[in-house]
Amino acid sequence: MSSVLEWFGQDMWSTLVTALAHSLWQGLIIAVILAAALRALSAGRTTWRYGLSLAALGLLVSATALTWAGLEYRARQSPAPTQTQMGIQSDAAPVFEKTAVQTIPPESIHSERASSPKTVPK
Repeated sequence: MSSVLEWFGQDMWSTLVTALAHSLWQGLIIAVILAAALRALSAGRTTWRYGLSLAALGLLVSATALTWAGLEYRARQSPAPTQTQMGIQSDAAPVFEKTAVQTIPPESIHSERASSPKTVPK
């Protein structure tokens, strides 16, 4: 049961729900444009009316998919917010402490090996 909850707790679901919320106003705009186009067409042009309605449906599906992809891309590019950025105050000690990592350029490693004499244990 916990694995199912963990699966639904992923960031992907948050962006999916946001994309679905965006699809509401996107669908409203598409529906208003479709209604105006259908009103302008005569009732006898059923093939055109059907084609426009089908295109509007396809546009809504593709707009939702593109919105979700854009939100996923943006979520992966931006770092995760910290607790203080989200407004959560915690007096507890951090679970992970940041440690300083010193990087050594490869050139200095090779030069140290060449300059130091090699000793062979006896």
